[in-house]
Amino acid sequence: MEVTAIQALTKRIRRRVSAREQEFFAVTAPGLEPVCRQEMIDLGISGLRPISGGVGFTGRLPDLYRTNLWLRSASRVLMRVHRFTAVHFGQLERQLARIDWELYLPERAEIRPQVSLHSSRIFHSTAVAERVLAAAGVNRNETGARQT
Repeated sequence: MEVTAIQALTKRIRRRVSAREQEFFAVTAPGLEPVCRQEMIDLGISGLRPISGGVGFTGRLPDLYRTNLWLRSASRVLMRVHRFTAVHFGQLERQLARIDWELYLPERAEIRPQVSLHSSRIFHSTAVAERVLAAAGVNRNETGARQT
């Protein structure tokens, strides 16, 4: 990537990821949601939504970093990149194409999508994972190894 392209990408990341509020989810073991919520209150995080398996919240990237670093009851903190509904593979592919993958994944990133489907008309999780990889610009061979 040349310097101007890197500068443009950096500017887009600052404007669309760093500056905006994002949705996050602190993953906990079942039953630890109240403990995690209290830890987050102690850290000054607001807008908490305890649900089964963790605590959802809205904030900026520094909130993500702070919770990821200091929460003892959460195993990890996730950021929601995009939310959509798709009832068939065509819709799924169109929605995946709308995601600005380059804002979230570095060039040559190694990703392993984990797909779980519940009450879905799209029932083939491996096919969904393949479409995520294709949309993110990651090609793999038959063994699952990354191709460049």
